[in-house]
Amino acid sequence: MLENAYLRHRLRQMDQLFPEPSTFGQCDCTSYSYFALSVVLFAVGTVITVLALGDADGYIFSSLGHMWLVGPIFICSGLMVAVKSVLYLRRKGIIQMLLRQRALLRVRVHFFLHIVLSLSVCNF
Repeated sequence: MLENAYLRHRLRQMDQLFPEPSTFGQCDCTSYSYFALSVVLFAVGTVITVLALGDADGYIFSSLGHMWLVGPIFICSGLMVAVKSVLYLRRKGIIQMLLRQRALLRVRVHFFLHIVLSLSVCNF
């Protein structure tokens, strides 16, 4: 009986050690770097696009007239890096969830095997 109580306590302890992860993984340096890079690329692309397309008069920034295509490229690159950041966090969250389920499964299998063995010994 003491061993069953111990195993139940151990199962609760494993639930506390491996909490249920959120949809996305925890942010780390890589995800912050991806996010900062995507914001910079998007902002630079927006500025270049606005300045190149707003240069109809030709007296503010006359050298940006041929760069109308560079701005959207930067904007698309920023959006793609942002999507990569979200996918990175999602993949990290899935890996954490799988590791948690594996650890909990091992504890539960050990717990149930111990109960089955103790019941089979008691029946003899």
